[in-house]
Amino acid sequence: MAEIINENSRIPKYLQIQGWIEEMITKERFRIGDRLPSEAKLATLCGVNRNTIRQAISELVNQGLLSTKNGVGTFITSRIPEQPRYSLDHISSSSEDIRSAGYAPRTRLISKKIIEADGDLSNKLMLGTHRKIIQIVRLRLGDKMPLILERSHLPYGEFREILDMDLTGSLYRLLVDHFGSELDRSVQTFRAVLLTDMEARLLKVSPASPGIFLESIIYNRRGVALELLQSYYRGDKYVFQVNSGNYQVNVQH
Repeated sequence: MAEIINENSRIPKYLQIQGWIEEMITKERFRIGDRLPSEAKLATLCGVNRNTIRQAISELVNQGLLSTKNGVGTFITSRIPEQPRYSLDHISSSSEDIRSAGYAPRTRLISKKIIEADGDLSNKLMLGTHRKIIQIVRLRLGDKMPLILERSHLPYGEFREILDMDLTGSLYRLLVDHFGSELDRSVQTFRAVLLTDMEARLLKVSPASPGIFLESIIYNRRGVALELLQSYYRGDKYVFQVNSGNYQVNVQH
């Protein structure tokens, strides 16, 4: 039998146990209505103390996968939803991605403010000498589980009114419906990263956990940059999908 806990892993033991329980639910070894083994049995099985088991169970209760009844035990209450998928072949709404995976999308506004763009932001948004921009930081959740930390940057002159709007819904819908923006195309780059302490705290994972960093610049039909979005995705909860064309052979002359 494979070991549940990898002692050499940087991932905390309670998260390893949480992942094991999730896998057991996915594979239907534990089904809805089943009672989990007792904390004492799980502690013996995993080779940890009961506090570690309680921490793993608490995380899954918060996600709605388990429920506890005093004096009775802990029960499976929900299946594991499909992982949200981000498609790189079109401009994607995080809310739609999360909803399609079976979660209820929620948004928590972290901050909104006016800042002076540095050289990198200014160049990517093609601001010239007018470097005042709006920065909006939001946490995107599926049900109660944090999935994405987003940092949006918008030219202040064009979108200043957005600071007085409700930013817990679709930002793209505001750009289209209120400002009449045409979200024609985007240039997207992504890479694997280790999450900083701040990013990990907001996403409720351990510091230096793996994540996916996505930077997207959205342009209108005239090639004017409207938004620079920098997003940090939980590496354990999100899937990136690319639709490719047919294989082509490069003929060298």
